[in-house]
Amino acid sequence: MSAFGRLLWVFGVLALVSLAPCTTVLAVPPDAATPTELAMKLPEAKHILVHQLERGWTRARYVGVETRASDNLVVLQFEIYGWPNLTAMRAYLVSRCRALAELEPRSMGGGVVNGDFATDSELAYIRSPAQNPCPPR
Repeated sequence: MSAFGRLLWVFGVLALVSLAPCTTVLAVPPDAATPTELAMKLPEAKHILVHQLERGWTRARYVGVETRASDNLVVLQFEIYGWPNLTAMRAYLVSRCRALAELEPRSMGGGVVNGDFATDSELAYIRSPAQNPCPPR
């Protein structure tokens, strides 16, 4: 292989490595089925989540919702695709004391999941009885 051929090969490898995150953004699977109360708010929730994480070239995919009637706990579950991750990472938006139909994505908290949605320590705390009761409405 000539020096020019090796140089082209090196540039090709560098291009593939640098463009790989772009292809993960383009290959985002479709959202999971969305509850009717959430369908209109989902685009805003995705936008809020991506901007909270302050990442470039990212897209969110909705994967599910967890609700609890006793305190109106709502956990919106997402996968985040794009730079700098080559695989999807998991993230969530959370709200308490508001019914699913009354959610305001701008006022929801959120974060990145370490591991699984069921075992993440931050979500375990959010689900725990250590939370203050909701104020009467």
